[in-house]
Amino acid sequence: MSIPSATDESAIEYAIAPGDILLGKYRVENVLGRGAMGLVVAARHLALDDRVAIKVLLPKYVQDADILQRFLREARAAVRIRSQHVVRVADVGTLENGAPYMVMDHLEGKDLAAVLAESGPLAVPLAIELVLQVCEALAEAHAQGIVHRDVKPSNLFLTRNADGSPCVKVLDFGISKMTHAEDHALTRAGGVLGSPLYMSPEQLRSASDVDGRADIYSLGVVLFQLLTGRTPFVAQELAQLVYLVTQGEPQRPRALRPDIPEPLEQVILAALARDRDRRFPTVADLALALVPFAPPHLRAAAGRLFGALRETLPVPALQGGAPLAASAAGAATSAAAYPLDGGALTIAPLGTTHRKPAARRHTLPVALGIGLVVVSGGLFLWRLSPRAPHPVER
Repeated sequence: MSIPSATDESAIEYAIAPGDILLGKYRVENVLGRGAMGLVVAARHLALDDRVAIKVLLPKYVQDADILQRFLREARAAVRIRSQHVVRVADVGTLENGAPYMVMDHLEGKDLAAVLAESGPLAVPLAIELVLQVCEALAEAHAQGIVHRDVKPSNLFLTRNADGSPCVKVLDFGISKMTHAEDHALTRAGGVLGSPLYMSPEQLRSASDVDGRADIYSLGVVLFQLLTGRTPFVAQELAQLVYLVTQGEPQRPRALRPDIPEPLEQVILAALARDRDRRFPTVADLALALVPFAPPHLRAAAGRLFGALRETLPVPALQGGAPLAASAAGAATSAAAYPLDGGALTIAPLGTTHRKPAARRHTLPVALGIGLVVVSGGLFLWRLSPRAPHPVER
């Protein structure tokens, strides 16, 4: 393998080629993707015969301290989050030229941006099922003090569980914000970090002035797009987009797709509230509001899981009682009887649960473990029943 110099702009085309041996133990099979700062290759561990993905930073960025820190931060964030809906990082190090790499699980499938491009908007139950999986990953990240800040369809990878059911993996924590003192200096003053179409108003104003509610906004944009095929705001220029997001009102999803239940539209609009104090206070609260619209076989288990999670998440100090989110909560509660399966699911209105003190936040791993066992068991039993496979397409 020839490692090009940092000044060779075409280096990415031949820096790592199929058949190359990396680190003395990984044989490169093919390039999975290229970006402005690095590339991801599929490789096979020679001793274990296990396929992995290796992400490598381009040599020309090795001397950029901010980019290096961002790369390492992605690895640290992924290691700290144990959710099955976050891609696992197995190893981190540097190549012979000093470029950092990380070894990750190799995923079969495609990201949600590709799914939308190929299949168009998704059926409501499927879109909700996928978003609930993202909620689970973000809930654990937020409990760890990590805000993703770049939730978008291309960072949500759709693969399959062993039983064939859909499974979303959250990728790229490279611009995540960790709420610890040593991390504060890593956000450049005035920098715009993230993808503007999916960024909350407060993140567009200041990349450092964000908390978990910025991810809630981004996830609201993702759900809007999964259901309608477009984002809430569309603009030709960044300045126009910033104005629309910070000053305008999003189009109603039902104007683009009338079969979306009206209570679900209220939940989406609450997640997209311009004022973050009017959004759902935690991603678990958003998830609970979405549970009534999930596939029937997931509702009970998902409700228990997110009911437990909301007890463990730090809640921002709200101003004015979050009236918009509260109204969406009421709409979601009334939507519990929405006849997707002929039955009804009752959930308490959001904001009525008394939160436990901070000392009890260590219950998150237990809650996640119990929830995952229940959900996995439910999916397994459901898969044994005589019914058609769960489609990814509409």
